[in-house]
Amino acid sequence: MSPVRLRFTAIALLFAAASSSLMAAGTVAERRANQERLRTSVEAREGKFAKLGVEDRAALMREQDKIFSILGDKSATSQLSGEEQRRLEGSEASIDRILAKLEPAVAKPKVVCSYEARVGSNRKEKVCRRIDSSDSANARQALRKMQTR
Repeated sequence: MSPVRLRFTAIALLFAAASSSLMAAGTVAERRANQERLRTSVEAREGKFAKLGVEDRAALMREQDKIFSILGDKSATSQLSGEEQRRLEGSEASIDRILAKLEPAVAKPKVVCSYEARVGSNRKEKVCRRIDSSDSANARQALRKMQTR
């Protein structure tokens, strides 16, 4: 077997293992129960689901309907065909994207870099620091204290 063909086979086996491990992550009963709990919360508009827009709510319901139809009366993930597994994973990914909109955005810390001389040398070294909003607030407060002395 040629090295290229061997690499391709190895990559294909890795993808097959990854997809089968995703399917093993939740049984059909667990997935159905999770979707039913989610639907109950979305319909009741409980907690964070109160902020869910009309279009997103309708899209989420459509994706859940697809999941319920794929799972049907199956009792094990091994009963799903390859196409059904792909459609199921696609619908679950769509639901995750919709629900991700409800999570608050996490502010990324700002990174500031400068060149500073090393002690005992004239060579400058690049030094990068993260600056969070709390850090900059503390720095402003310290600066005010120094200026009022």
